[in-house]
Amino acid sequence: MPVAIPPTTNYIALDPCVQCFHGIELDALLIVLLAQKSGFTLPDELTDLVDATVCLKCYTDSGLKQSLAAFLWEQNADGETAAELMAKVKCLTCADPQTLKALYHYLLVLGLTPAIT
Repeated sequence: MPVAIPPTTNYIALDPCVQCFHGIELDALLIVLLAQKSGFTLPDELTDLVDATVCLKCYTDSGLKQSLAAFLWEQNADGETAAELMAKVKCLTCADPQTLKALYHYLLVLGLTPAIT
């Protein structure tokens, strides 16, 4: 049975003030909001968070993505092998970078949205 795909939402229209943040401020806003969602209070626990991520700072951008992929693989791939996942990946390798970014955004929002039962 196919999964019902929820429609996208223009979240910027819901909170247009987000457009006031640019560059490092936008990155920092995302950190603050993700930290809050994870139960941290910033700036009070910033030192704790920075200390917890000190080893991650040595990773390249690719290494950070691989670390996240390994985490998600462990959580979701249900024993699938690299070859099995590579077969699934092939359908996305021809997608343009903007499509991949849009998919990444959409799936991240879905993943952070509490399930409605």
